[in-house]
Amino acid sequence: MLFIPLVLHGQTEGIAIEEVEILPDFVYGTNSLFIKGNGDGTFQYNILDMINNHEILTGNLTTLEPMNRAGRYMFYTPDGNPYANGFYSNNIPFKCWSCFDKEGQVINSLNYSGAIQFLNNFGSIDLGGDSITSLKKVPGYRKKDIKSFLNFIDENAIYPPFSLISNEQGRVICQFVVDKSGKLVNAKLLEGINEDLDLEVFRLISLAPPWKPLKIKGDPVNAVYTLPINFRIPEPPSTAEGTETEPESQ
Repeated sequence: MLFIPLVLHGQTEGIAIEEVEILPDFVYGTNSLFIKGNGDGTFQYNILDMINNHEILTGNLTTLEPMNRAGRYMFYTPDGNPYANGFYSNNIPFKCWSCFDKEGQVINSLNYSGAIQFLNNFGSIDLGGDSITSLKKVPGYRKKDIKSFLNFIDENAIYPPFSLISNEQGRVICQFVVDKSGKLVNAKLLEGINEDLDLEVFRLISLAPPWKPLKIKGDPVNAVYTLPINFRIPEPPSTAEGTETEPESQ
């Protein structure tokens, strides 16, 4: 579990909760085999598609129990095309990751180091003991409906490839403060899944443009916002044939 200690000053009532669901672009099958090989105190970590006979993941582990990913990882689609590559350090994605299209061209660059910097250096700000207000209204997103922010999350989210291959899914709940200037600060994990999915949520928050701050009697205030994000892998299409039968004639 990703654990970066942050301080949230004050409590609120009536916290606004919206929800967004992230589905991957494709679904990996279940016919894969994990292979671990020794080498100079570390372990080569591969996942093979045994049906199509190609790798879908290559990388390194420094320990097996607990599993600790380190160094460069390369991911492939179920068709064997490059999908993404990037680095892990102490089991956490870091530096810049690249995602590829079917032609092998980079279509997304993901700055996970920027997300960690956002959490460590910019996330926790002393807002004062009484500056966070109980919410009967909610802050806005760029003077638009909050659904626009959910669309921003959906359009910019990347399902972490390791979680996709490992069939890991679930709900991440994060909390942040929209301060008086509309900046998102004091990001905090309330409920997580794993390092990859948790950090992807914080990466998205770190990229978000300023919001429209909440105003009480015309004055901007700091407001807490809680955001659940569901990462869900759809069921692979059934390959069963001949399961339907016609009713017998009377």
